[in-house]
Amino acid sequence: MLATLAQTDPEGALESIDAMDLSWGQKSGWHNEVFGRLAAVDPAQAAALLETTPKVTPSDYRAVGKAYAKRDPHAAIFWAGSLEPGQGDGRLIPDILWEVSKSDVSLALEFAQGLDPGTERLRSFSSIVSKWVREDLEGALSYAAENLTDAGSAFKPLGHAAGRQLEAAQIRDWAEKLGGPVAANTFLASAALAKSRTDPAAALALAEALPDGIQKAAAYQRLGSALPHETAANWIEALPPSLSRDAAVGTFSTALAEEDAAKATRLAAGIEDDYYRTEVLDTNFKEWLGKDPVGAEAWARENPDLRLSR
Repeated sequence: MLATLAQTDPEGALESIDAMDLSWGQKSGWHNEVFGRLAAVDPAQAAALLETTPKVTPSDYRAVGKAYAKRDPHAAIFWAGSLEPGQGDGRLIPDILWEVSKSDVSLALEFAQGLDPGTERLRSFSSIVSKWVREDLEGALSYAAENLTDAGSAFKPLGHAAGRQLEAAQIRDWAEKLGGPVAANTFLASAALAKSRTDPAAALALAEALPDGIQKAAAYQRLGSALPHETAANWIEALPPSLSRDAAVGTFSTALAEEDAAKATRLAAGIEDDYYRTEVLDTNFKEWLGKDPVGAEAWARENPDLRLSR
């Protein structure tokens, strides 16, 4: 009934919802439904209704924007450009551009290039690229290399797609063409994470090219559990102390604990970061304690400074 009413009498549908004994969240969800269903058949009317309805929310604008872009991308872009600051939120235009890019990437890119620097612009390029790479990764990479030097977050979906579609050598070649270390490192880190699912050895080669820091640590954390145990053990043994090594040891030792909890616990004791060491040690030690309480307790007594929890 609401679906029909949303299209035949949307004002009445909104009034009926407001009169119901519902929570604010439930009412908001139904308002979204009304605006979205109306915009699916008459986006211009839905956009006009937003301006005359009190207490509309950013999610109401997004519901209209998505449906508008599906039905008439060019009109949706024009509407988005006419909105005042504060109408919608930082996700409205990226949502619209994601829909627009399905049918007209050039139009979406042109609009995004005109946005002021900031989060909305970065999100917009990320939205466009995340759709574009499914159809034309080479085209998206070429465009990014020439135009997106200041849109670091857009290189995450580019890297993810490259990690799934390209060989490691091709990924490194593209990283060299991108507009600086921030873009290149974001791209490489994302590619390494994606590649770790299908080719951990190639992913490791990509991750090793990253400077030590959060991105490298995230890649090493994934690789700690993705690499074969013997390979991971040899690799970790050769790593110098660092945030990245801690991340790799954490996931590797946790995965190893199932088959050798004693070795996993001893390995975790070498994590440098106090908080992370305690977290991983507690998990691995409890696994050891359940399998070999005598051996685990003996080791705990030999290492009282670790303050292991029982």
